[in-house]
Amino acid sequence: PTHYQITWWPGSSPDREVNSASTPEDFALLKGLAPATAYTVVVEARCEQRQEDGGGTVIPAAAAEPPHRRAAAAAQKPRPSWWPGTPLLSAAPRSSASAARAAAGATAGELQVLELMPDATRALIENLRERTDYSVRVCAVTEEALQSLPPRHPARQARKLPADLSELAGLVDSAWMPAAHLLATTSGTLAPGRIRLAGLTDQAVKLRWQPPSVTGSNRLRGQVVRWAEVPDSARPAARASDWDGPSAADYVSLDPKDSKVTLEGLRPGTKYRIVVEAVVSVKTALDPSADGATAEEELRNRRTAHVSSDPAFVRTRCHVAQPRPMVAAVKPDSVLLHWERPYALAVVRPEQASERRYVRCHIEGYRLEINGKPYVSLRPDAQTCRLVKCRPGKLYSIVLVAVSQTDAAKKEARRLRKSRGSEQEQQICLYPDEPDETFSEPVEVRVPGGQLAAIREISAEFHLPDGDEAGGAGVGEVRLRWTLDDEFQGQMKQFNVTWSTDREAARAQRRVLDAAANSAALECSERGAVVTARLEALLTRETREPIVQQVQLTTPGPPAAPQIFLDAMSDREIVVEWSEPALFGGVGVAGYQLLVNGKAAGEPLEPTHRRAVIPCRASRHYRVQLVALSAHRDFPDSPPSAPLFVSTYPNMPAVSEAPPPDFADAEAEGDALAGDLSEIPLTVSARTDSTLTVEWMACQPPDGIHSFALQWSSPAQPAERTETLAHQERSCLLQNLLPGTVYSLRLSALDSNRAVVEKSRALRAQTCAPIDTPLLRLRACNFSYIAVHWTEPRHYGDAAVAGYKVFINGVVEETLGAGETSYTYCKGRWCQDYSFQ
Repeated sequence: PTHYQITWWPGSSPDREVNSASTPEDFALLKGLAPATAYTVVVEARCEQRQEDGGGTVIPAAAAEPPHRRAAAAAQKPRPSWWPGTPLLSAAPRSSASAARAAAGATAGELQVLELMPDATRALIENLRERTDYSVRVCAVTEEALQSLPPRHPARQARKLPADLSELAGLVDSAWMPAAHLLATTSGTLAPGRIRLAGLTDQAVKLRWQPPSVTGSNRLRGQVVRWAEVPDSARPAARASDWDGPSAADYVSLDPKDSKVTLEGLRPGTKYRIVVEAVVSVKTALDPSADGATAEEELRNRRTAHVSSDPAFVRTRCHVAQPRPMVAAVKPDSVLLHWERPYALAVVRPEQASERRYVRCHIEGYRLEINGKPYVSLRPDAQTCRLVKCRPGKLYSIVLVAVSQTDAAKKEARRLRKSRGSEQEQQICLYPDEPDETFSEPVEVRVPGGQLAAIREISAEFHLPDGDEAGGAGVGEVRLRWTLDDEFQGQMKQFNVTWSTDREAARAQRRVLDAAANSAALECSERGAVVTARLEALLTRETREPIVQQVQLTTPGPPAAPQIFLDAMSDREIVVEWSEPALFGGVGVAGYQLLVNGKAAGEPLEPTHRRAVIPCRASRHYRVQLVALSAHRDFPDSPPSAPLFVSTYPNMPAVSEAPPPDFADAEAEGDALAGDLSEIPLTVSARTDSTLTVEWMACQPPDGIHSFALQWSSPAQPAERTETLAHQERSCLLQNLLPGTVYSLRLSALDSNRAVVEKSRALRAQTCAPIDTPLLRLRACNFSYIAVHWTEPRHYGDAAVAGYKVFINGVVEETLGAGETSYTYCKGRWCQDYSFQ
């Protein structure tokens, strides 16, 4: 032929961008091509000279035909990763080449070379990475390509390709070294990721995540979500042998396209480890002859793999006991609320003693919501709140929200704050931003106004009877006071007062008062009970309905029995924990006393203690109890907690609620009873800032008592001092004591040889001192009012807060009760300075 006509266009149909060129050579360089685009090339051999005889056929000579599979692709910056499965890439050159090579980039910019035989039609490229794009080029190296090299080129003399193909850069575009390009992606699985929290309750967790994806020959069969409990340091397992690690993980199977799940039946306040697994079928045979295999053979050439996500940790919520707000006083423009501190120890699965868990919570604060909207946030120690600027005659729905956090979650949050820069911690810890919230039942109260304006004010307060001693029969009385509007002074017929306690709601008491009455003393025979007092005003006109108002309060009482549980144990010590018991009517806890086998173990503990270590011996049984000591002298200590039977025998349960079969409980009870009967009753009858009067009037010592020895010490003066008294003495005055100091007292009865015959329990007593100054803080300041609040000041000995006087600019503005810790001033003027004291 005299020349060749080359025509090329993108794609398979010549409908756009058709180009052509003519050349007398047997090769051509096509320029201006688009990257990553397949082109169709047609070469025509033409001869322009005239042929005289018509029976000849002309066949033009051409260079070696390139490989049959022509493809071009471009990949920029391939993303490497590893996958053990290897893809099968093949190329079939048709030329009579002496050698063939296949190259693949293992990483970005890295070139790997595989040398093949001239008659090879396929190649196996191994050690590739998962889900990675590879640019593969199959070159047919011909004899003419080597001959075109310089005469002294090492490859031309050795008749083989050099190890570094960069030396043959000049032959890349040579017609004697044709090549085919292809872009191939290895098989792989993208694990589920981005696990995030969609919902959280006490016993359920709702999760969302990015579903997995597969490439190549991998097939996604489904998903599995697994979760297992992660134990905290505080757990009821006593010995290492009792704890074998987390139990077998629970799981749930899902469809391949699912991206959310709700895990139910979880334990409150428990930390869980959650993973999402992709169930993938992976091809193991890369033989091309297996492509047309049967379903059974195809199954034999595959295996099932589980590709797991990164573990995510989540802690379920745990709520404290439901708070109970009570209306203590109502005025035309304000409502006084009060409540008791909720019990902050949650018992998980209490019906199963072997699986029982105790979760200790901390009250972080309170939030008061009025008619569904947040009204104010309060401190953790707040127990009263006054609603101000109320509209007369309007009905208010009040909800108290206790904001709490578990002890383990609080420690975990503190640890996360310290490692705030760690991405790993931020990715795997799915903790909500807001703490746990426990909502009370709504309390509805209507402020006096309109028809209810007849009773302008109503309040209730508790008072102890005069001369009442601790342990006496009298409990106290609730004094109900009310004020009538001037317009209704002559329209009252009578008042009906009804009151009852929450423990005996069916046994309500009723009293009828005349129209001139404005107060009533309601007897109460129960301590630590909620008293509901209902005032009904009857008008002289029968057509008018009675006017009713209701208030509530809690009568003071001793602390409830604390709940104690085992935290850890060894052959030498027992570690127990507890939470603050339920308190009633402002009676606090002065400390805690541990009882081991019915007897006091050590000195009383501080009221802030929540953990105690008890020495023990191996192969022994112990009965552990706890008593909360009352902080009010008119109220006794709490009852002992439920007994906790602890065994240090290696083959017995560490803790149980019932005594072991060989536990000599009868002897222990007998010894404890005998000890109680023979103990010297020691009390403090009077105290000042520097003296304590100690009495033991009810002591009936046995014969042979020669003298008494009174011992006392304090943290400020730890050296124990002793005062020896005659056997007929029944009191002692300790002088020159430090004010506001807690002293530990113990009385012993001695015989003639100064041997101890009887002794009292350790008694803690505090000398008097002036009450600390309240710490006043500004809560809110706006155009309508100024709100201040303060913490209850610390008091010492017999001193107690009787009330507060609020001074504004040096003038007494209002006198408040002892239980109130906030005040709102609504009479101020704009841009004026006010000084609060």
